[in-house]
Amino acid sequence: PFYLRSSFLYWYVGEEGLSLASNAALNNQLYFPSQSTTLFPTFEYKPGFKIGLGYTFSREWTLYAEYTWLRGTHSKGTPAPSEPTSTGITEGVYSGTPVWAVNDWFIQRTTAGQAIAASSLSSEWHYAVDFVDVVASRPFYQGQRLILSPYGGLRGAWIEQRMEISLTEAPNQYFFPLASSPIRSISASHSWAVGPRMGTEVFCLLPMGCRI
Repeated sequence: PFYLRSSFLYWYVGEEGLSLASNAALNNQLYFPSQSTTLFPTFEYKPGFKIGLGYTFSREWTLYAEYTWLRGTHSKGTPAPSEPTSTGITEGVYSGTPVWAVNDWFIQRTTAGQAIAASSLSSEWHYAVDFVDVVASRPFYQGQRLILSPYGGLRGAWIEQRMEISLTEAPNQYFFPLASSPIRSISASHSWAVGPRMGTEVFCLLPMGCRI
């Protein structure tokens, strides 16, 4: 017989490599402290869902297909850091305006090869995640209350991402050829994958039709 399953998801979503900027002091050029602060997007829990369709054959062999959906946007906005006001090889040698030194989200750099300095910065990370799983399984009963159900099959994944960063350039950046103004960066990625999925489900049966 056929059967249908659905699940509500509440997943924590985060990713490495999405650092936005580091704090620095601007005095024509950027000077970094010996211990800098790195700015990251605000990662959060986001809702999603799963829906699956299965069919049970003879001897309890089961073929099951499942679709997972997850969408979200994580936003962050912040003014320039309050520190440092002085920094350098020897602390206090260079003094300047506290700014965010933006990471590699912009093609533009100063003529000295330094990153853009921002007096304020905001970001939005958008993502769309879709998984499709197709697996076959068969339960093995280990007594009256314990069931082992190994499964194997394939997973397909489609992941789209977009990072939008807006900032206002800090004034007095002598080596940057453009006037101080708001600028924006949009970076996007589209990826897909297909690969094996294997594992084992373990069920402990409880009274009243419940299980763990």
